[in-house]
Parts: sequence; C-alpha cells; structure tokens
Amino acid sequence: MASIDHLPGRFVGPSRRETSCRAPFRRASPMPGVGGRTSRAFSQAGAVREVFPGETRQRVVSESDGADRGPAAGGPGIGVLTAVGVGDYSGTGGWGRLRRGGPAMEQGTRNIVVAGKSGAGKQPRIDVLTATYGLRQLSTGNIFREYLGAFRKVREALDAAKFQRGDGFAPDEEIRAALAPACARAGVAPDAAVLGLKAARYVDSGRFVPDDITNALFGSAFRAAGGRGLVLDGYPRTPEQSEFLLELVRETGSRLDLVLLVDNEDEAIVARTVGRRICPGKDCGKVFHLEYKPPRDGKYCTACGSEVILRSDDTEEKIRTRLAEFRAKALPAIRRLVEAGVPQVVVPGNLPVFSDEAVRESVLGAVRPVLGG
Repeated sequence: MASIDHLPGRFVGPSRRETSCRAPFRRASPMPGVGGRTSRAFSQAGAVREVFPGETRQRVVSESDGADRGPAAGGPGIGVLTAVGVGDYSGTGGWGRLRRGGPAMEQGTRNIVVAGKSGAGKQPRIDVLTATYGLRQLSTGNIFREYLGAFRKVREALDAAKFQRGDGFAPDEEIRAALAPACARAGVAPDAAVLGLKAARYVDSGRFVPDDITNALFGSAFRAAGGRGLVLDGYPRTPEQSEFLLELVRETGSRLDLVLLVDNEDEAIVARTVGRRICPGKDCGKVFHLEYKPPRDGKYCTACGSEVILRSDDTEEKIRTRLAEFRAKALPAIRRLVEAGVPQVVVPGNLPVFSDEAVRESVLGAVRPVLGG
C-alpha cells in the first residue's frame, strides 16, 4: 500500500482488521466548520486551469469517471442516480438526482468526502455510508450533467461564442439577460444555464474544466442540497478545490466530518479496469467484468441484450495516466483537508473475500470510532 504511505494518518492494511485513524491535525490554516471545530478563517486560493483527468463523471455501479471532459475522452455517459427531489435548481426536476440512504441521518453527521483512485472501489463504500447513516451521494459527474443539461435546453436560442472573452466570459449579468427569455420558455433557471454555458465551452471541446468553473458548479449544487448529510463523490480533486470546499463549509455553517480514502494497488486496479465492460444501452449502462461479473456469453448485457463494450479510456495506458494524476493532484487535495483538521480513515479496496457484508464490516469498522452509529 505504498501509494498512501506519505499521507498523514495511519493505515492498517487488508491483512489485518482496519481501524480508523485520526490524522495528526496540522492546522496550516484552520477554520470553522471542519470536523466540528472552530478557529480562524483563511482566504481562498486562486483557480488553476487544469482538473484531474478521467476523474469526474459517475460510474453508477463502481466508481467515478470523467464528466468534466468532453466527447474526445470517449465512452458514453453512464446513467444517473435515483431521483429523490432534493431541490429543483433549474426548474427541470434536475438537481433532485441524489442517492439517499435508508435510515435517518445519524445525529451530528454532516458531510463525508470519499476519495480514491479511479477503479479503487469507491462506490460500494459510498453505498454503505448512504445506507447506514442516511446520507445522500453528491456526485460531481451528476452535477456536470445537470448544469450542462440546463444550458443545452436553451443553447439554440443564442450564439454562446459571443459571450467568450479570451480565456474568460462576459459578466454573468450580461449572459443571464440574454438567456432569460429562452430559460423562461424552457422552465430553466438562468443561473443554472449560465454555469452550464461556461462548463460546455470546455466539455464540448474535450478540454478539462478549470477549477473556478468546477468550484462554481459544485458550490451551487452543495447549497441547493442543503450542505448537510452528503457523501461527496468526485470532489475535491485538486488542492485549490479543497481550499474552496473548506471556505464553502465555513460560509454555509456546515462542516466536514470525515475523509474516507479507499486504497488499492495500482496493478489490481489495472487488472480490474481493463476487464470491465459496460452496456452502451441508453437506458441501461449496466457494468460487467469479464472475470468477476461476466456478461452473457462473454459479450451481451444480461439486462437488455446489447453487446457490451470496453470504454475507450479503460485502456492500460490511460488507466496508468489517471493513477499518476491521482498521486500528483488528488492526494495533495486530500492532504489539505487533513491538514485543516478533517479526520481521515483509510480502507482497502481489495478485500480477501468481496461481498456486501465484507465491505460493510470493513467500512463501518473504520468509520464508527469517528462517526459513531
């Protein structure tokens, strides 16, 4: 498990029973709303022009894939989560797509960040948290899809290029005024369409969405979801995003209770991912694995009968690129949260026996000393 050796905190590997670990709190710039503690605030860092490649769309069954990328990244977008009507940010019924757990939220639990390499096995751990603590999954991939969808409902009514100003955009007020008539006809909130327009400029050309735009979309969705009882999936992925998140929870009077890092060896992730196949069916998106969960006759979806495919960004070369990017950007993002005082626990993504109960015991054995329940 060398990939996390340099992170603060202690890791107990899969050969022994994992235990939770409270990281040593090195408060470089502590602030209210972190881990339930209160201290001074800090100023937000400036945005950068790159986002962790391959890591911002939702893979519904397993883990996150890159929705902040455009079509050039390859692969179909895979379905969205169960609608629970959390709050309609756009008039489209859009922002309600959050996965809610079963029981009522544990008293005092606010928000949990789940992090890990692409293919580490985050989604089964998220499922345990949502079911046990009654939390809702807030996926960056779904956020992008919802805001892009809001803009695409009205994009035919204007020339989006006329709002570009070099690397930036015209003032929001100007864009909002131009979009207002089409938004009124489509039942879309102008603010949502403005954010979607900005993201679409990068996504539609296959470029990575800058941190400032990613932060704006996430912040809007976080506030719309109430800023409470959330499992944050796919965010933060850069240190700059971590700074924004810490400031956001301070401003909203919320807090971050825990970072759950799902760790897995690179070689295990490569083997697991290159064997993955997905159903391209528009209303399906079922995920298979040639060894662990094979499709029918090795090639057909068991749900709809479509021929399954290998995602274009699930090649070994692209997987290893994502793993390197995780170490370069996402790990420092996690470290920033830990340094600000957010407790961290680490669980293995690869268990000796993989079952729902084994995953549940692994996760709860790690988080209960911190969260209770």
